[in-house]
Amino acid sequence: MFKFIFAMLITAGLAGGAVYYGTNMTEFRNNEISLPLKWGQKTQSNTFKISPQPKVALNSKIDLVRVMPTLMEQADKISTIEIRDQAYLDIVSASVSDKRFSFADAAMQNIIQPELRDTARSRMAIALAMDGRADDAFELIDAVEVDALRDVMRLQVLEALIAPQNLPPGLLPQ
Repeated sequence: MFKFIFAMLITAGLAGGAVYYGTNMTEFRNNEISLPLKWGQKTQSNTFKISPQPKVALNSKIDLVRVMPTLMEQADKISTIEIRDQAYLDIVSASVSDKRFSFADAAMQNIIQPELRDTARSRMAIALAMDGRADDAFELIDAVEVDALRDVMRLQVLEALIAPQNLPPGLLPQ
C-alpha cells in the first residue's frame, strides 16, 4: 500500500511539474486577467490588463573603448583558469567583431591554455583576413602553438580570403 501511495505522489508531482514547466508564459503577457468576483462587486473592477515587459536588444553593440579596461580587470579577477581563459576568449571575439585587433591581442596574451590561445589566434586571423589584412592573418597563424591546429587554421584563413561562405557558422565575425 505504501508503495502505491508513494508512486501516486511521484506521478502527480511529475505531471504537475510537466504542466508547470510546459506552460508558455508569453501567452499571458497581453491578456486580460480576471480576478474572482466578490458578492456585490462590479465586473469592471476585477479585470486588468498586464502591461508588456520592455524588450532588451540582444545584439546591442558595446563601446569597447569605454568598457575594455573594466572587461580586462574583471576577467583578471576570475580565479579559475578555465573560466578566466573563456572570459578572455569572449573579449577576443567581441574585439574582432568590432575590428579592435589591439584589444583582441591584449586579451589573447592573457589566455593561459595554449589551445584557447590558438583559438583566439584563429578568430583574430579570420577577422584580419576578412578585413583584407592577409599578411597579418598568416603571421598570426605562423605563431600557433599546437602544431596539429596550424594547418586547419591556415585553411580557414584561406577560405576566409577566397570563399567566406564556405566557413562553418560561428567562425565569421558578426
